[in-house]
Amino acid sequence: MITALAGFAVLCVVGAIAVLAYFIRDSRQIAELNRRSWESIESAEALNRDTERNLAEAASNLAEARDNLDQAERRLPS
Repeated sequence: MITALAGFAVLCVVGAIAVLAYFIRDSRQIAELNRRSWESIESAEALNRDTERNLAEAASNLAEARDNLDQAERRLPS
């Protein structure tokens, strides 16, 4: 009977260790996915800043082109 109880106790300890190892592995995978998600978010934010800067530059270029067109139209003979 003592041997059976000792065997059961060992089995419980081994099972508990296996469950803990499973959760530790899962938590590491979750941490890695979280890290990758943050990297993706940071990359998207950088792309957004680049896009905003490019749009501002494009708007400036468009305004300059309109001014140049207006000047060219004024220079044309009537």
